[in-house]
Amino acid sequence: MNQEAYENFVARIEAHAREHPSLYRLKLGGLAVLGYAYVAAILAMLLLVLGGFGWMILHGSGAVIAAKLGIFVIPLVWAVLTAMFVRVAPPVGRVITREEAPALFALVDDVRRKTSAPRADTVLVTHDFNAAVVQHPRLGVFGWPRNYLVLGLPLMQALSVEEFRTVVAHEFGHLSGQHGKFGAWIYRLRAGWARLSHALEESDHWGQFLFVPFFKWYAPTFGAYSFVQARRQEYEADRMAAATAGAGVAGAALVRVELQAQFLQSEYWKNIFREADEREQPQAQPFSMLRHAFTQPRPHGDASVTLESALKRRTGFDDTHPCLADRLNALGASAALPGTITVTAAETLLGTFGATLEAEFDRLWHENVRDWWRERHQYATESRSRLAELEAAAATGELSIDDALNRASLTEELMDSATARPLYEAVLQRAPENAAALFAVGRLKLDNDDDAGIELLRQAGRLDQTLAQVGGFQIVEYLRRHGRDTEARSHLDDLSEAGQRDELARRERGQLLTSDTLLPHELPTATVQEIVEKLRTFPEVRNAWLVRKKTQHYAHLPFYVLAVRRKNRWWKLESSQASQHLVDALCAAVKIPGDAIVFCVDGDNKQFRSKFKKVPGGEIYFA
Repeated sequence: MNQEAYENFVARIEAHAREHPSLYRLKLGGLAVLGYAYVAAILAMLLLVLGGFGWMILHGSGAVIAAKLGIFVIPLVWAVLTAMFVRVAPPVGRVITREEAPALFALVDDVRRKTSAPRADTVLVTHDFNAAVVQHPRLGVFGWPRNYLVLGLPLMQALSVEEFRTVVAHEFGHLSGQHGKFGAWIYRLRAGWARLSHALEESDHWGQFLFVPFFKWYAPTFGAYSFVQARRQEYEADRMAAATAGAGVAGAALVRVELQAQFLQSEYWKNIFREADEREQPQAQPFSMLRHAFTQPRPHGDASVTLESALKRRTGFDDTHPCLADRLNALGASAALPGTITVTAAETLLGTFGATLEAEFDRLWHENVRDWWRERHQYATESRSRLAELEAAAATGELSIDDALNRASLTEELMDSATARPLYEAVLQRAPENAAALFAVGRLKLDNDDDAGIELLRQAGRLDQTLAQVGGFQIVEYLRRHGRDTEARSHLDDLSEAGQRDELARRERGQLLTSDTLLPHELPTATVQEIVEKLRTFPEVRNAWLVRKKTQHYAHLPFYVLAVRRKNRWWKLESSQASQHLVDALCAAVKIPGDAIVFCVDGDNKQFRSKFKKVPGGEIYFA
């Protein structure tokens, strides 16, 4: 089922759900049970077969054949069992108590009573600009959920108290009237089917034929029916939010969330991380600073453009949330720009405890970005030096195509896209079929609302298929941003095909099989010598081979394999994980250009040694 057929199918289900809501829910529940029934029937059949093999073994009738066949059936039984008993990880965040934030808990209690929702067992505060109610099943598929209310500190800093009240009401609305339990059950089933399919695909098990035909029909059908249910819940939750504080406040909250989210993404965090180019250590306290950033008035024109763009988006089929315009229309609320808030929900509901949370989140942020910041600062320093060299060379003569592209890329990264664009265009004029230049110019044209960028991105994807998916995403996002959903849908099938190619390439480059063809690496001598010097620092390495795996997907991008053999220290007791520890250490220390994996040819992988030995020039190290 392609994207257009899927969307038409969902549209028909939505119409059916509006006209016959009870019948729709009955069908959705029936589909969920059907999935379980099919898997249970297959499992029962497999267990019956295993039982028959066991009887044959015990009674000596074809015992050897039965044992061999049982070896093939047992992994499939295990895959089915583990998929059926899928467990969902609980949400993570900073647990807060009633004593720490009494005003917040008073608001939560009030909203819960008004929405007739179940009690939140745990309240978490996170660093995300989001809020959610999560039902985590204690007993897996058997239910008994624990309710988590997850509140993002930045969201509380961005809204007024009454606006934040509508957000909490919306989240509790998902649980009101037991809609949440039904939805959580549906979610767990979807996770189970995905896990079963993934397990079978990754193992290439012969038992795929038992499931693939059924799931080719069942997965899109169940996905479409459950999608409609999730979309309907969003509207119901919005109505619940409006009932607690009024449609006007609920609408203003939706608009402000849209504006503040865009501010965070396009300005706030970019400006903070850009400091890594100039400072060796981060100085910002981002969560403490947000308290003031959200309450500062911003240019009216910028906010108007952001809101206008958001209102152009149409409700799609890649997200259960309706678009902003549809949500406001359903509430009967206006799409006016909200005024600047002076007192935030965080200040009112958290009081002085809010500063404590901000300090905690700032400290965690510093710990998490420390290594990245140091590496980025070093990279930026080296890149500025490289850019200066390229600028000097460009002043005295024409750069090579690769150097000219590098100059344009570094200019965009270290300065801005407006300065880099003419440099990219100059490269494209010299090399009209250079995929990287086509992609860069096309991307920047779309950023400037120029439709000509669409064809340039498509050309880049045709010349270099590795660019097809990311280019397709940018085209679809651009069209949706301008309310051109019909045109966007025409690109979705191409995007899906590109995604499938990327997945096949990922799987091909994520494993090594005895049937793979290995070729000489063809790397420069200097590069190989650098790898050898690193290998010398690992005394446990006895031999090392460097080869190139022949690939079917994206064959123009070489995929290297560094295979090592450990020294056999029979007198020394070593961990069973010694080989993996060596591989991990080599991955961190050895730099191989392009895609590569490190592989240890000991233990179960001894059979690969002969393959590596046959590759001319493959052995690069012997100790």
